[in-house]
Amino acid sequence: MKFFPILLICAAVVAFSPAQAQGRRSNRRANKPAPAAAPTAPSAPGAKAEAEAPKTGVRFVIFFQGCPMRCAYCHNPDTWTRAGSDEFTAEEIVKRATRYKEYFGKEGGITLSGGEPMMQFDFTYEILKNAKEKGLHVCMETCGFSKEENYRKIADLVDLFLFDYKVTSPEKHKEYTGQENALILKNLRFLDAEGVNFRLRCPLIPGLNDSEDDLRGIAELANTLSG
Repeated sequence: MKFFPILLICAAVVAFSPAQAQGRRSNRRANKPAPAAAPTAPSAPGAKAEAEAPKTGVRFVIFFQGCPMRCAYCHNPDTWTRAGSDEFTAEEIVKRATRYKEYFGKEGGITLSGGEPMMQFDFTYEILKNAKEKGLHVCMETCGFSKEENYRKIADLVDLFLFDYKVTSPEKHKEYTGQENALILKNLRFLDAEGVNFRLRCPLIPGLNDSEDDLRGIAELANTLSG
C-alpha cells in the first residue's frame, strides 16, 4: 500500500476537523495534537480554513505538496516542496471526505488543490477513482503543467477543472512562474476539445499581468474556447 505526502484539510464555509480514520498509518509528527471531538479549525501544518468560490458548494479540500511552478505571487508557497507533510492513502482521504457527504448537497464535494495535484499523478488518479465510486463531485485545480496523457486519463473522472491561466506573454510567463506556457496551452486546448467542464481562471496582479495587452490576450484566448 502506497502512502503519499499531502496537506489535508476540510475547508468550506464551515471548517471541520475530521476524526482519526480506523487503522490509519501515517508519519504524524509527535507534537501534533489529535483531532478534537467537536468541529474546530484544521490543525495540519500550514493549513488554512477557506471559503470556496460561489456555486461550488461545500468542499472538502485536499492540498497536495509539490508544484512545478514558482509563481512570484504565489499565496501558498509552503506547498512548493513535499517537506513537512503527512502521508495518507487514497482510500483514507476519500473515507474522510465521505463523512461529510450529507453536507455537500447537490453542488458540494471534494476539491484537489495544492501545490499541483498532477505532480503526484498516480496518487491523484487513485483518489479520483475512489471518489467517483463513492458518488462524490470532484473539482481539480491545476496549472496545466503535466503530460497530456495524464489529463487524458483523468478527463472522465473530474467533474470540473479549475484551470489557472497565469500570463499571456511566453517571456513573462517564464519570468514570473519559472516555466514556459506552451505545454499549458496545449493541455488547455486538449481539455476543451474533449468537451470536459472547466473554468479558466486568471488572477490579475497589478503591474504583472493587468496591462491592455495582457487583458486582450486573455479575452482572445477565452473566445477561442468552448468550455
